Amino acid sequence: MRGRLALAGLLVAAQANATGALAEKPHTEATPAPTCPAPAVMPGPGVADPFHLPSDAAKQLNADALAFYRQGKWEEARQKYRAAEAADPQFLAPGLNVACSFVRQERFAEAVTEVRRLLDTAYLPWSDELATAADLGALKVRPEGRALRAILDEDRKKWAEGLSDDVLFVARTRAPLKVGKGDNADPDAAGTFVLGPRQEVFAWSPRTRRYRQLTSEQGRVLLLGRSRDGRRIAYATGEKWLLAPGQPPRLRGVVVKELDLGTLAVLGEARISGDLGRLEILQTGPSFAYRIDPGAGKGATFALREGRLEPAPVPRTARAVASLTGRGAAATGEEALPDCRGRVRDLLPPTAGTASVQVRPGDGPPFVISGPFGGGLAGLPIP
Repeated sequence: MRGRLALAGLLVAAQANATGALAEKPHTEATPAPTCPAPAVMPGPGVADPFHLPSDAAKQLNADALAFYRQGKWEEARQKYRAAEAADPQFLAPGLNVACSFVRQERFAEAVTEVRRLLDTAYLPWSDELATAADLGALKVRPEGRALRAILDEDRKKWAEGLSDDVLFVARTRAPLKVGKGDNADPDAAGTFVLGPRQEVFAWSPRTRRYRQLTSEQGRVLLLGRSRDGRRIAYATGEKWLLAPGQPPRLRGVVVKELDLGTLAVLGEARISGDLGRLEILQTGPSFAYRIDPGAGKGATFALREGRLEPAPVPRTARAVASLTGRGAAATGEEALPDCRGRVRDLLPPTAGTASVQVRPGDGPPFVISGPFGGGLAGLPIP
């Protein structure tokens, strides 16, 4: 994995109005949006539950396999890894370990087969895991590596299909790390803390009821905004949290990125210098602008150009769609389900509890799509 020997361990892991155009003739009603189909009736890319935690039995088998792996007992290790997968079919980490074991034996074709299986299931996060896996290094420089690059490109395109029709939100993949007493207004907590919210951007399809992870930012996504035409997203990550008695919390190491949903290509990114008091993502036609405030003023507006945030005026029609402070992201309210009759909204607990994203379909009871650890259309409070 990132920064150490890449043996996969226990990886535990919207916004387009309902369609309908008014006809030119008077007294003609708008075409109603279709009702979303029942769960799992339409095929499509993605996974059923990206927030799944592996069973204890599968985790133990995966750990047992590691002992054989370290001894170079490849067949014995693979038997344990396969058993871990059988114990919990949604636990995909053993598959990467199997691929690594084949590379260590120079059985490169079999390693590619395992890699394809992972990527076909979940392009993200596994494309990122594969890119940083040290034990796959020998595969990447061989002729089979060309096949691997082709597989990555093919699965990236599949993963991006139809994202403009999906609900996008930020969700936690695991329980977040907390500071002090776990209250971001704790007056006794002071200092500079490393952020560990364990949050990424996800897409959920109303038609397939499947999920796709769209970012792999070490769990540091804090804010999400979508362009007016629904084809791009802008998001912000953060590294550190600054607390001082009597002062509002601030953020350090904030980076903004823009991503094309049709290709999953990063269109640009830039780091915000200094400490941040407030950040807003504004829609400006098909693109974005950013209002950045280091303190308590109104802030200045910027555009992302060639890897830098440059001062730029915004049109009067620009609209703030996401807001971030040292306390986290503000809730956005309610939106129409893309291409389906219904609504999606931020659901905030009345007192203590976990924020979530709730879907209210046009013909059924509401349900939560953001998993057990919390989610928000634009982001979440900092724990």
